[in-house]
Amino acid sequence: MTALAILHKEEILNRVSQGERLSSIAISLGISKQAISSQLTNDPEYQAAYQSFHDARLDNAEGLLESATDQIDIARARELWKAYSWRAERLDRRYAAKQEASGQSITIVIAPTDSDGRIIDQE
Repeated sequence: MTALAILHKEEILNRVSQGERLSSIAISLGISKQAISSQLTNDPEYQAAYQSFHDARLDNAEGLLESATDQIDIARARELWKAYSWRAERLDRRYAAKQEASGQSITIVIAPTDSDGRIIDQE
């Protein structure tokens, strides 16, 4: 089975990069999804195609949102967008939420001022 994944590598990469789900690609080629994954997961071309997969699916959902004509279409498109973005956040580092922490602190000093904005000395 895994030899078939290698034999069909270019087709798999092309279809994945266009946003087609791996399970439907596997069925159409008569290969298990696991065989494709185990054979191609560490392949840089497959990883790049998988990044394109997330881009294509999010772009598709955005297009559906833009072209929605009624509340039902809008709701469906919104749910697709949520599902696609949730998956992309977890499987593609580019979409992960950015978190930054800093060890710096800010001290705010409140001092009385006169009518010209000068600090009044309180000694």
